[in-house]
Amino acid sequence: MPRPNSIDLDKYTAQAQELRDHARGAQPEALDRIRRHRPDHKAPSASESIQFQDAQLVIARENGFPNWAKFEEQLLFRDAVAALDAGNYSWLEDLLDKHRSSLIHLLVVAGEPKVPMEQAFTWACMLGRTSDAAFLLNKGVDPLAGDNTGLNGFHYAAWHGHLDTVKLLVERKVPLEARNMYGGTVLGSALDAAENRPRSDHVAIIKALLDAGANIDEAGYPTGNYRIDELLRRHGAKHSAS
Repeated sequence: MPRPNSIDLDKYTAQAQELRDHARGAQPEALDRIRRHRPDHKAPSASESIQFQDAQLVIARENGFPNWAKFEEQLLFRDAVAALDAGNYSWLEDLLDKHRSSLIHLLVVAGEPKVPMEQAFTWACMLGRTSDAAFLLNKGVDPLAGDNTGLNGFHYAAWHGHLDTVKLLVERKVPLEARNMYGGTVLGSALDAAENRPRSDHVAIIKALLDAGANIDEAGYPTGNYRIDELLRRHGAKHSAS
């Protein structure tokens, strides 16, 4: 996956550290910046009392935010959206873990923007974050819309073996037959994963999809897996043409 263009919060953190150090060294330009945004620091004699948080506040206000927390939140949101656009969910997870942040929180604070919300639904399904997926569905997110990576959330949930998420999507009647970039449906995704990267819940996922009415013709039968073939047979699978 491509790495998104990060705004890099660390850069601004380094700027705050440098400003604090220069202000403590009584450098006039740094002290002037501190006084402009922290009028309680009025005299050079107070320079030693300047803390990192004072410098963070200055950096935030110079960038148009009332405090560092709001500035950090906005930068994280922009980076999260860039990661969603790039489909780089691993990078997104690292970003959220590093800053102990929640993607859902960032989206809600930002006013629940439509496209990132749709992409976040796909992210939630891929990672088996069932409660996040349910939250986004409750917000009216189109479960088929966030397919900028070539797969929608249902494809990912089935492929990665997230049974609880699949059950949620079945319960919410998310369409089963939408095709991914490879031409496969949700059932096809589950069967492909069961063959190539099986997980413990793939058989249960295939059963849940078949019970929900997934098109049996999407399955190549027999698969060579006894348990799966029994499921397919019971749902009326016919031998694929050789």
